[in-house]
Amino acid sequence: MTDNLILQTVILTTLIILLFIAVVAVTIFITHRYRMQQEIRVKEIALSYEKELRKVEAEVAESVMQHVATEIHDNIGQ
Repeated sequence: MTDNLILQTVILTTLIILLFIAVVAVTIFITHRYRMQQEIRVKEIALSYEKELRKVEAEVAESVMQHVATEIHDNIGQ
């Protein structure tokens, strides 16, 4: 009877340890996947920001050039 109880205890303990290891592994996997998704999202936001910044820079440059051209044209006409 004692041998049977020891065997059951060993099997139960082994199953609990394996379950714990599985839970830890799944948690690590999910955390890693979430972190990778966040990194991708941050890179996409940074890229979008850079594109918008370049667009605004081009618009400002165009506006300044237009203003300078108008000033030159007005000054030549006087």
